[in-house]
Amino acid sequence: VYSQHGGINQGPVWINHNIVMNLDRAFVWKNEGIAENIYIYHNIVECANAGDRAASILDTYHGDKIKNWVVKNNVFICPKDQPRKLFQDKGGAGKSMAFASNLCVNVTDTPEGTITGKDPE
Repeated sequence: VYSQHGGINQGPVWINHNIVMNLDRAFVWKNEGIAENIYIYHNIVECANAGDRAASILDTYHGDKIKNWVVKNNVFICPKDQPRKLFQDKGGAGKSMAFASNLCVNVTDTPEGTITGKDPE
């Protein structure tokens, strides 16, 4: 849904009210550049089993170049046979992200306060 390969984006960027099915890579991916004020609200994201292409749901490199990402009221669902990380904490990205009221199924490395679950056996 959102991808950044360089430059300066001071936002705000609103990524909200999406239904995404069969996601193979990241829902939000930031490689190079600066990304600030990213608001990820009210999305339903179902990840596909993507083999070696699978990424974390919020995949960002250089955590020191992001600021004020707010992730709130989302549903993130991954396949039982390929759980994924909610985010990569490369360079301290987690310190620049605020999470509230997200439901995560088969998602690992979720912050405190996240509602988590697994597929029934």
